[in-house]
Amino acid sequence: MNTPKRSLLYVIRKRSRTGLLFVILLVVSTLVLSGLSIMDAAGDSSAELRESTGTSFTMERNLSTATRSNSGNNFVYQQEYIADEMIEKISDIDGIKGYNAKIGGYLELQNLDGDRFETIVYNKWNEEDLKYDIGTFGCFNTAYDSFFTSNQFELSEGRHIATDDKQVILISDDLAEKYNFKVGDKLKLTLSEEQVQFEKRYGVSDISANSVDVEIIGIYKILEEQSDKETLGQYELYENYVFTDMATFKEVFSTWAVAAKENEQGYESADFFLTDPAQLGSIMSEVSNISSINWNNFTLTANDEVFQQSASSMSNVEKLITTMIIVVVVIAAVIITLILSMWVRSRMRETGILMSTGIPKYKIVAQYVLETVLIAIFAFALSYFTSNAIAGNLGHIIDSTITAGDVHIAISNFILVFCTGIAVILASIGISSIPVMQMNPREILSKMS
Repeated sequence: MNTPKRSLLYVIRKRSRTGLLFVILLVVSTLVLSGLSIMDAAGDSSAELRESTGTSFTMERNLSTATRSNSGNNFVYQQEYIADEMIEKISDIDGIKGYNAKIGGYLELQNLDGDRFETIVYNKWNEEDLKYDIGTFGCFNTAYDSFFTSNQFELSEGRHIATDDKQVILISDDLAEKYNFKVGDKLKLTLSEEQVQFEKRYGVSDISANSVDVEIIGIYKILEEQSDKETLGQYELYENYVFTDMATFKEVFSTWAVAAKENEQGYESADFFLTDPAQLGSIMSEVSNISSINWNNFTLTANDEVFQQSASSMSNVEKLITTMIIVVVVIAAVIITLILSMWVRSRMRETGILMSTGIPKYKIVAQYVLETVLIAIFAFALSYFTSNAIAGNLGHIIDSTITAGDVHIAISNFILVFCTGIAVILASIGISSIPVMQMNPREILSKMS
């Protein structure tokens, strides 16, 4: 009888042993395959985390090195502003996916015929002249504006303002609902004659009315309401905030000499966002080495708290799973080796008879290998399906951010488990067979007698 046939018959005949080894291999391979799949899901979550956490750094004017002078009862700080050229140079560095800086002021919204739109009001004490004023912000990229990155606002319709946009605005859904505004509508962003006269009454000169035709390209909703609406002016309410591109903002204010000069000076701060948060340190180091910027006048601050907290949690999950896999494999290897050793010793008489009939030792060991591998093949094949069934729930228990749908059994992991399992089996059989294989047939039979 040849070796494969003897192996098959033994597996069929010894059902209890076959069943025990099958269950052990199935449980071990299921746990290991599930663990590897959960690690893959955690890795995917980590990659998504790097994209979604909005890790950035902020460049600000360094007022601690500014020249301070008295102006009446106030102090005036004279310090260099962040120029467009600086922002462009920094944004060209590899790994920076976007940036934003903004300046603010008060303007009005009008239709194309020049009719003024009143703002949303929550109190009655505001001056009549201010009821049309909206808080207006000139931005490069509203997707990277702090109101949106901090989840105070969320884009609900249309799209964000980008660096190459001109004559566009974002408005709140409250304002859109009040006047039935829609994405694509055309309005005027205006420094109105009424605003000009109001400023002149307070001593402002070199100012004249101006307007720019704009298109609504996006509508945002407010996620974090203000708690003190009744004490705020209309232009301070989130509902009355309007975002526009930087070029349009500066163009509207170009007829107000003082404001235009301030706008052209530059920016108080700028935020730069990274593709990969792990590169934050190296990119900030590269930025600080730009020789054309006088870094005595500016500071750089990392904004990666969310990523660091999430990354730490993700790292702990990976360590936990890795430890679990190692422990399971080691314990399984020990148990399988002990079981096979007991079985080999219990088959000493069979081994002696086979050796006495002239069957080489390597063929006897090959029979043991074939018996175990035959059981393992079925156990490993079934583990693919059992892992699919439990890996998602197990992953969610280990890390609540991982859902059942995030965990998938990869063929590469299945092959890895299969090959590793076979290697462990071969090693276990080799170790368990050593004592018996060192004996000759006469020694084996004499021990049995």
